[in-house]
Amino acid sequence: MPLPYQTFEQICVGLATRPEVWAKMRDEQLYIPLLPFLEHPYPIVAARLIDGLLAAGIPRAEAERVPLRGLVVFALAGPMRWGWGGYAVSWIEAGFPADDEIASALEGIALDKRFPQRVRHRAFATAKRWRRAQAGTVQAAELHDHPPTRQKVRLVLLPGLDGKGRLLRGFRESIGPHAATILVSYPADRALDYTALEALVRSRLPRRKPFVLLAESFSGPIAIAIAASRPIGLRGLILACSFARNPIPTLASLAPLIRTLPIRWAPAALLAWPTLGRFATPALLSELRETLSQVPASVIAARLRAVLEVDVSALLAQVGVPILYLRACEDRLVPRSTSGQFVAVPRTRIAEIEGPHFLLQACPAATSEEVVRFLREIAAV
Repeated sequence: MPLPYQTFEQICVGLATRPEVWAKMRDEQLYIPLLPFLEHPYPIVAARLIDGLLAAGIPRAEAERVPLRGLVVFALAGPMRWGWGGYAVSWIEAGFPADDEIASALEGIALDKRFPQRVRHRAFATAKRWRRAQAGTVQAAELHDHPPTRQKVRLVLLPGLDGKGRLLRGFRESIGPHAATILVSYPADRALDYTALEALVRSRLPRRKPFVLLAESFSGPIAIAIAASRPIGLRGLILACSFARNPIPTLASLAPLIRTLPIRWAPAALLAWPTLGRFATPALLSELRETLSQVPASVIAARLRAVLEVDVSALLAQVGVPILYLRACEDRLVPRSTSGQFVAVPRTRIAEIEGPHFLLQACPAATSEEVVRFLREIAAV
């Protein structure tokens, strides 16, 4: 590995002498000035970072807020990844803590032929090791909490328009004792279409374990297409405030104008009106604001255009597993009539819950109760 362009001390001093830049980095709005740290081995950075920043004149309370995780995600998946992604892979190999989002970014590098082959192989191996470790942890927990004679179904969660799935935390905690959840997050730096996202989801499905797909809103067409192909292990399909085709056909003609929408600058309170309505809380508004700040407006716009153009309704007849459709009685985005797309599909049950479009977020207890009931119905068959 070549010598770093800047010494560790030079990087720290450079940050301390640019307070306006430091404030943006501290608040995770900017990562570029932190990238030079990646040229130094992770163990050294982890051991010396706080002391180095203190010596440069940054207060301890500020120094302890350096967003290294955000830096690694940015290096792996951001617009400068081809220059810095390899360094981030080295950090993770050296012990930087990974998570589902980082593992997904590593898998994205493994598939990107613009990276050197050796980097792609290392990224793939690193992601694979982490996922194996996670699977082992889940399996150990199941053996401890449940008799080994009964296999717990995997609940594969496909997120809404944001693609991150962080807003599903409350639902995952509520469903936790009843099913092992697997969250599939989508790349935040690429505007992938439904076909590409379907391929990504398929690569993350359990190979030898029974599972149920739960798709929130935007992800419904992906889950329907997968269920129609009847993959081995699929036991059921759950659609939360979702659709098989554009739920508001009158908006299809506006698709070319979506890219001009000021999504990035829209206040969270305004976005909360159609998604949360009267169910909005300060905590949900904060999570919504944080989530949207981490997804480029261009990606959100591309996904909105995809919604207006999608139609997988012809595939519904090929779905061979039971379907649960969760309908929110106060959904301001997906009309009540949308659930009519599923009424004629065999073995479909529609459950209406008092809540908004963000049903899983605003009503985690009520939705998890319906999901658990569905899982029990499947198990009884």
